[in-house]
Amino acid sequence: MTGRKTTRFFTYGFMIILTLICLVPFLIMMVNATQTSADLAGTMTLLPGKNTVNNYKNLMALIPFWRYVVNSVAVTIPNVLISAYFGTMAAYGFEKFTFRGKNILFGISMLMMVIPGQISLIGLHQVYKAMGLLNTRWTLILPGIANVLTVYWMRGNIYQIIDSSILEAATIDGCGQVQIFHRIVLPLCKTGIMTISIMNFVHVWNDYINPVTYITTNSKQTLSVGIALLKSFDRPDLGATYMAVALSTIVILIFYLVFSSQIIGGVTEGSVKG
Repeated sequence: MTGRKTTRFFTYGFMIILTLICLVPFLIMMVNATQTSADLAGTMTLLPGKNTVNNYKNLMALIPFWRYVVNSVAVTIPNVLISAYFGTMAAYGFEKFTFRGKNILFGISMLMMVIPGQISLIGLHQVYKAMGLLNTRWTLILPGIANVLTVYWMRGNIYQIIDSSILEAATIDGCGQVQIFHRIVLPLCKTGIMTISIMNFVHVWNDYINPVTYITTNSKQTLSVGIALLKSFDRPDLGATYMAVALSTIVILIFYLVFSSQIIGGVTEGSVKG
């Protein structure tokens, strides 16, 4: 019994220390958002400064911050939604249907995960140009339809949760495949969908290379590009830059906290075959 308590003590102690280590960069970021550029050029401190309001005002004067936030939301939410929907649909097909070339197609899809996305930038640029989509939000939304990571994640989730007998019973009751997908697959896979959606949200929200490649109008740019613009001035305002990064991170934290219960449920669900 004593040995078990000792093991638990060290386990929880290690987890607490690891948590604190992970929180330190976030704490430093929030503290830096309250400092002046002169303070940031000096020694690092963990004590909040008194320049929070001025940093916010300077940020608003330098870039249309909230415009960039709206642009990012208008791109990220649709991308995440269509990625969850079509990714789950593709995963359902790969997992529960048998057709010629299934394993080859899935293998090709998985191969795309190890190929850097930058390789396809020029090709996609030409495609978007031919379709007349350059400098529109569609160039940042449509790639969500072919999110290979979502397909991989959701196929494992469907394997663990949905038994074929449930689908057979629904078919006997007269449900078509579209009805089965919407009324059985999507509801049962809700926690898995929420888990992968938060990952996709963070990825799309922080994406820089795609907006800067396909969007040429400054007023249509996303927040990641706007924050990068702050560092392009002759004399960058470090306080305003940290304020922008802090506000951008807070948006992600709010999104995470709203769906945290679903995320935790999805993680625990993945450890036990249902």
